[in-house]
Amino acid sequence: MSIDSYGTTIEYGDGSTFSGSTAFTAITEVISITPPNVNVGNREKKHLTSPNRVVTKRPNWKTPGQMSATVYYEKSVYDALQALTGVEKGWRITIPDGSTVGVDAFISEIGMPEQNGDDDYQFELTWEVQDIPAFTAAA
Repeated sequence: MSIDSYGTTIEYGDGSTFSGSTAFTAITEVISITPPNVNVGNREKKHLTSPNRVVTKRPNWKTPGQMSATVYYEKSVYDALQALTGVEKGWRITIPDGSTVGVDAFISEIGMPEQNGDDDYQFELTWEVQDIPAFTAAA
């Protein structure tokens, strides 16, 4: 589910991780953000004396997934994000109530600017998330 609430921001930190970043730089003119979804894999457990011949599931590895955003094209922003492609950074998503999601990720894909229905251009970003996102509720 994408976030397109007025006032939502996404920023990259000065460090390679969210917790190691002390200053953040906002990406301007973001249209929408799709935050990461953590997926927990499972594995089957069964044996010859399983009650009622039921196969049970056990939790397995967690996959932090991807996040994405759609951004209006501005040359300076696009150039800066191209330079960050493949670089591990701390990222922060802030929603209007002040809650934040901290993410360790790298940009894995940056699309070419495409013209939307108006005279504006926009592009897509995709990040590979490297750890479980850190959600902090607003005070």
